Amino acid sequence: MLRLFHPLQRSVAFYSTATSKCVPIIGLEIHAQLTSVRSKLFSPAHYSFAAPPNTQVAPLDAALPGSMPILNRDCVVWAVVAALALNCRINSLSRFDRKHYFYSDSPAGFQITQHEQPIAENGWLEYVWKLPGTKSSPQVSKTKIRRIQLEQDTGKSLYDEKTGRSLIDLNRAGVALIEIVTDPDFSTSYQAAAFVDELATLLHHLRVCSASMSTGEMRVDINISVGSSISQQGSIVEVKNVNSLRAIRCAIDYEVSRQRGIFCSGGTVINETRSFDLLSSKTIPMRDKEVVQDYRYLPEPNLPPLRILESCEACSSMAAPSTSGTVCVGCIRLQHEASFAQLPNQLRRNLVFQHGLPPERAASLIEEPQLCSLYFSTSALILSQLPSLEEQVLAVQGVSRDELEGLVHREIAFWCSGLLYSGLHDTPGFRLPSAAQLSQFVIMTLSGQVFGTGAEQVLNYLCAEGASANALEIAGRTGALLVHDLSLIRSTCMDFIKSNPAPVLKYIRKGRKRWHLQSMVNRIVRSTESTQLLHEGLVERCLSDLLNRVDDDGRDTNEIGYFFAERRVHMHNSNLYPGANKVAMMRNFLFSYAILGSGFGKEKNVLPILRTDDNSVLIVAEIYPPRCSDYHQMIRFLASRSMYIGPSTVAVDMEEWSPKASEATADHGGLVRSSHTTNLSGTQTSDPFEVF
Repeated sequence: MLRLFHPLQRSVAFYSTATSKCVPIIGLEIHAQLTSVRSKLFSPAHYSFAAPPNTQVAPLDAALPGSMPILNRDCVVWAVVAALALNCRINSLSRFDRKHYFYSDSPAGFQITQHEQPIAENGWLEYVWKLPGTKSSPQVSKTKIRRIQLEQDTGKSLYDEKTGRSLIDLNRAGVALIEIVTDPDFSTSYQAAAFVDELATLLHHLRVCSASMSTGEMRVDINISVGSSISQQGSIVEVKNVNSLRAIRCAIDYEVSRQRGIFCSGGTVINETRSFDLLSSKTIPMRDKEVVQDYRYLPEPNLPPLRILESCEACSSMAAPSTSGTVCVGCIRLQHEASFAQLPNQLRRNLVFQHGLPPERAASLIEEPQLCSLYFSTSALILSQLPSLEEQVLAVQGVSRDELEGLVHREIAFWCSGLLYSGLHDTPGFRLPSAAQLSQFVIMTLSGQVFGTGAEQVLNYLCAEGASANALEIAGRTGALLVHDLSLIRSTCMDFIKSNPAPVLKYIRKGRKRWHLQSMVNRIVRSTESTQLLHEGLVERCLSDLLNRVDDDGRDTNEIGYFFAERRVHMHNSNLYPGANKVAMMRNFLFSYAILGSGFGKEKNVLPILRTDDNSVLIVAEIYPPRCSDYHQMIRFLASRSMYIGPSTVAVDMEEWSPKASEATADHGGLVRSSHTTNLSGTQTSDPFEVF
């Protein structure tokens, strides 16, 4: 049990508090089963989670009279392995104690543990964590390990709803546990959960514990206190047997909020033990927290002190390490030398801070050693070929040379921690590609030859077809090979912008939302006449770059001209009266950029076309009364535009739009026009002012 929260020199908690006087601190007690051991800590019985109730119980586990404990040496060895990985000091002498309490899942009335002299003390563990929903960089924290002790697990209580009785399963009673007690070094729920996740990964890597929280192989007790400062804390509340990372976060957040409310209102937090209800995401009172004297710790009379050697003749002479009789730290180091070579927390730091991977991708690689090995092998292959591919990759990806190596690492990690990770977990008999196959595929994605769902399809075929498969051949066969010529894609995007002002202006006027941009990208990709599709990612990048140079009025900020200066109107002769000098109606849709999205009025789809005797053409857009009273602003807006009318590209000059007198404004919306029209022969004619 955590009995004392000592003052810590660290930053203020990340919790948002109603008053700065509420500071939470959090400590953890992690119980991990030694799953690599065949039998229990003091009895020869085996343990399996799925075994029928009370079928794996030795006389000692049921506390039958006359049964005596015999220490399992393998349990001590695996506890030392965990202590070495956690940088603890291994005590040469440790003792076992009886922790007395009366509960139905402990038939002996006590639990054998190590209270006074644990097997290891004073360690630490580094881990990477990040507050979600923020742009802050991942940070490295170091949490102190106060002690590691060996102890027995208890049985399980099962409530029978039919009979209304509690049933006891003693299969788990006597199973070997290590209890890892931390200092209260945590400020937030996410930091505590990140520590538990790192610890679980470490124990799984060392094969000390499979760290399956869902089956109870790893359980967490959380000690939480809130006070006016780190050194002045209130009563400690312990939340027992939390068995998932999400539950750890929710339990801490709820309990900190509950205690803060009591503290800030002037109340007193009760020293108690609580459990966490996952359905309601709340902690529930269990019992008042016992003081230390209630457990009546006494030395275990049936077990001698445990002596652990720092070295022995076997490890000193580099002979085969000792495996029986004594427990030697030097021999254990030799036996587990490969596991200690690069521990998961060291590997995680390397992946996050040197390779620039997001913490969640690094976690996926560390979880699967095959993927981690494939990642490093593929990285080495691609980086060795990078000088010959540099120019093409830089052009397609739009990054600087300094960012190129990090881009390669992130691209490999994306596929390893995504599709390949899912395949290993979800597909029986899934085969990973070789480093050479994956490097060829990643080079294709970096150079723009495959993208998106097409790239996923190629990688799936690559895994399914075996060692002889070739990514480039698969892409050509499945139609996943893309056009990635940047000049062609840019030209296509420019043509789309000129000929489709409606969606372009919608994107600009509606706040440049990405889904509007994606809609235009889909239209461009589908409209290509090539047998190969355009690279969707490059289309999106080129289109975004072009439109980012356009201000909210449609003006190109780089002054290469107006994107929307050219407009085409297909004039159908059947819609015009032959030889008429009156207005003929064009029913086909014409979108006037000058009106769309400007906020001044609404555009009609029916536009009068006036063909004069001298064969000139005039287009007049009808609008509803404007919603803005600033007509001069509207006139200036319209005056900055030109329109081109086809099929003979006849120009209509709009520079002389001007406001009418105030009496016309009320009746007609305030727009008049003195129009210069250009006839098909190129000469200009002048028409009188016309109100519309």
